Amino acid sequence: DGDIEASLENMQLAASIYEEVLGDDHLETWEIKTNLTVLLNLSGRFDEAIATVEPVYQKQVEVLGAGHKATIYSQTALARLYGEVGRLDEAQLLGESMLKQAIQELGMAHPLTAGGHFSLAQIYQQQGQFSAAIELIETVLKNEGLDETNERVIGTYNTLADLYLSNGDAKTATEFKEKSLEVAINILTEESPRAWTQMLNNFEFYLKIKKPEKANIYRDKLTEIFAENEATSETLLARFKQLNSGGEASH
Repeated sequence: DGDIEASLENMQLAASIYEEVLGDDHLETWEIKTNLTVLLNLSGRFDEAIATVEPVYQKQVEVLGAGHKATIYSQTALARLYGEVGRLDEAQLLGESMLKQAIQELGMAHPLTAGGHFSLAQIYQQQGQFSAAIELIETVLKNEGLDETNERVIGTYNTLADLYLSNGDAKTATEFKEKSLEVAINILTEESPRAWTQMLNNFEFYLKIKKPEKANIYRDKLTEIFAENEATSETLLARFKQLNSGGEASH
């Protein structure tokens, strides 16, 4: 993605300036290097990201302590990266330690604690521990008091749908996919590109579980939407065309 690459270049430049001006052992240098790590992760440059954040995390533990929010932030990033490169045992140990520290030092209401739940859930998912991952995500919903007037619920419901499907519960997965779209339409209206994205998610979901009659409902709706909206995102349209060409659902 061009936007990510542009952001990455800017962050790399900023990190080099911070390191030159403030030094490699400054709190702000550590913070910007961790932010750089997140972008490297999104770009799929996992080894480079690990090499960037490992020394930062180790120094933060020594200087700030394991319970400092900056340390927890770096630890979260590192745990996710270990998961991405298949170092799953290390990822789980680091992720579980991170979440324990976050709950103890920052409390359940802190954004880093919520993020820690999602990160550890991703690691459990990578290990095939779907029930454990579901429990973590549902804990976030409960403790943050997220309801269906909050846009963040859309992504959370999608995550739960994927987890339930992986865990062999297609019925509950379907319920969460449909609820994701309901929330998107209720909050953002059906004319919103975010709602269209959710329709694409549901279209793909029904293709995956081989429900052609449901998939075709979304196919027809999306065909109509994209025909009537010339300013449709090229990314959305390309994804729709790719799914459409798969041929899993047909009239």
